[in-house]
Amino acid sequence: FVLMWAVSGAYLVFQEPFMNLVDYLEPLDESSFEPRIGDTMLAWLTRLHFGRFAGWPVKVLWVIFGLVPPVLFVTGAVMWWNRVVRVNVRRAND
Repeated sequence: FVLMWAVSGAYLVFQEPFMNLVDYLEPLDESSFEPRIGDTMLAWLTRLHFGRFAGWPVKVLWVIFGLVPPVLFVTGAVMWWNRVVRVNVRRAND
């Protein structure tokens, strides 16, 4: 699941290598108006990255998933503070 965000984020930052891969695997046919499979896959990769599919429930789920890392950081920092720093402060005061 995290790999999907990593790949889609890499695509959003470095689009040229992904487009070159699509062009290599399926060269552009000027006479056809059908979208290439690679272009469709890249469009879905973008939809997955931003949660732009299946309506608002998925967007809410993506927001929750996006808030999990900061919450884990804060709770981990509080646990570390209570375990290490607070004990050291008590020892210094004694």
